[in-house]
Amino acid sequence: MVGRVLSVEDVKKACHPAWPYLQPPLKPVAEKDAWSFLKGVVDIHAHGAPEAWLLERPKILETCKRACEAGLKAICFKDHNYLTSAVACVVQEVVDEWASQHGFESTQIYGGVALNYAVGGLNPRAVKVALSGDFGAKTKAVYGPSIDSAWQYKLMGRDGGISLIDEKGNVKPELKEIIQILASSDKKVFLESGHVSVKEMVAAAEAAKDAGVDFVVTHANQEITVLTVEEAKGLVERGAWIELAEVSMLGTPVVGAGWIVNFEHSLKLIRELGPERIILISDAGQPGNPPVEAYKTMIRVLLSRGVSVEDLTKMCKENPARVIGLK
Repeated sequence: MVGRVLSVEDVKKACHPAWPYLQPPLKPVAEKDAWSFLKGVVDIHAHGAPEAWLLERPKILETCKRACEAGLKAICFKDHNYLTSAVACVVQEVVDEWASQHGFESTQIYGGVALNYAVGGLNPRAVKVALSGDFGAKTKAVYGPSIDSAWQYKLMGRDGGISLIDEKGNVKPELKEIIQILASSDKKVFLESGHVSVKEMVAAAEAAKDAGVDFVVTHANQEITVLTVEEAKGLVERGAWIELAEVSMLGTPVVGAGWIVNFEHSLKLIRELGPERIILISDAGQPGNPPVEAYKTMIRVLLSRGVSVEDLTKMCKENPARVIGLK
């Protein structure tokens, strides 16, 4: 194996000199049909500028205008360093006016908070603030540690970082408190795992299930957080939602050029798990990879591989709407 789900044989196939010509016939899918499918989509994990970590991302405001044009029902923005709910409050007003002027139905814009060092890590106070006042109306997500997770630090050869569990494998008291805050809130907010190990995912999923909080596994098709089919099924049994990302299926043209992505494994997870507990996201918003266009491409690719409109509707519209409390 060269990764958790990628074998040497997989790499050999991808390096075959005639690889593009050895692919099975694809179902023809017109681009306009992929665009049409976007009406009603709910993308619970997208990125955009302003940004402190990765510059030249597409601007959140422009992404929201494109979302209105395409008919997305809602889009939720994640940032690794700040509370995006504040941006969502301001952008929603601008987008509502713009959509009205141009004859579009306005997309609902949401945000959340990622529990990295910039907000104090596993900080219950940051979560309480995210659920308060004007922020509370726009907060839909509490994302586990990502760029500051202990798991990512370990993979990058660094010490430290933020873990969801203690040395005994138990959920940390701070995370327990955060889960209870979400459980007792009158707002529908989900908890997302972040860039953490499978052991951390399992512990957090069990704690969230016990509290009645929706738990979403962060891009389960990206190598840093990738799940085997068996691990994914085990997490589903613990009440988790399995999130699959466009970026991790198809890569990005600027940031991830040359990145070996888990496309075949993504299809395998969809086939083996079925659509009932899968949520498809863009995770896009990197330089050169606008979220709405990326989502459209993912839909076209999956349709061409035989994934049905019915299953896509479940994974792209019904499931994410349920997680953020939209009807």
